[in-house]
Parts: sequence; structure tokens; C-alpha cells
Amino acid sequence: MKRMRIPLRHHYAIKTKKEADIDFFDKIADFVNFRRKSPAYTNEQALDSLGYQKTFWNTFYYQQVKKAEANMAQLNTEAGVKNLIKKFTS
Repeated sequence: MKRMRIPLRHHYAIKTKKEADIDFFDKIADFVNFRRKSPAYTNEQALDSLGYQKTFWNTFYYQQVKKAEANMAQLNTEAGVKNLIKKFTS
């Protein structure tokens, strides 16, 4: 019998804790999950929608989540893998 995976729903830390009490990894998890659901949002729109302050570091972290997602998407292409191998072997 095949097992079904039931996706766990992400509970945003910002909804249950004060921002000052949220650790780095919970904050990044919030950003990653929000980015997956709303990829078209700008950094500022995403932070506003989540309820995070638009500080330098929050904006920077959200931007890094966007860049990491773009890099992973590129690696899912044949050309992306070839470019990565070329960088490693150069």
C-alpha cells in the first residue's frame, strides 16, 4: 500500500510571537513559506503582509531567500547544471 504524504501547514512565527522573540531560523522559514505562496510580492510587500518590520536585515534576509530560490530553479535545468560543473572545474 502506497503511503500518502500529508503536507504540514506552516505556522508563521510572526503570528504567535513578538518579532524580537523570533529566532533566525523561524524567520527564514516564514520568509521561505511566504515566498512559495506569493512569489510576485516585492520585499516590502512581503514583509508588510507577513507583519515584519521593514528593517535592513529583514529586507536583506528576504532578498536572500529570493536569490536562493532562483539559484535552485536554475540548477533544475540542464544548462544550469552544466554551468555549475563548469564553475567547479575551472
